[in-house]
Amino acid sequence: MRRTKIAVSSDEEKRVVYPFSRGGLYMSIVLAVLSVLLALVLLTPDLILLVYYALVTSVITAVVFALKIGLISIYVSRLGRSLTRRTAAQEHKEEAEESPREGTNWRALFLLLALTLAIIFTPMALTQFLNPYVWFMLVISLTSGISFGDISFYLYATR
Repeated sequence: MRRTKIAVSSDEEKRVVYPFSRGGLYMSIVLAVLSVLLALVLLTPDLILLVYYALVTSVITAVVFALKIGLISIYVSRLGRSLTRRTAAQEHKEEAEESPREGTNWRALFLLLALTLAIIFTPMALTQFLNPYVWFMLVISLTSGISFGDISFYLYATR
């Protein structure tokens, strides 16, 4: 099982090092491009839906970006020290010396789970009340927003 490493660089500003794989980033880029193209093709006849698509996608992007930054900072603060890029031997030595950490921040994980479920199931619950184009716009905004949130987090972490 591959462990994800989360690190904070030793700069004064404590910049986050991107902890995820590049494969996931490439998948987010492809998904973002495809969902924007699909939205442009299907929502162009009704320009107001295209504007709503841009607004909802922006909001979801901001929420996903803030969640990623917040969860990384919670993890680093729970760890109790700043991590820098280290060799595998240094990491193994430090992990052996490290005492077991305290429990997980359950409130943050519960909030993340509740927010994720709300974002996923709200468009599905609204199918009874909304026009199919509006429902489709919400689902495409969700996929685009999550993908753009991943891409913006990568750009923030590697700036």
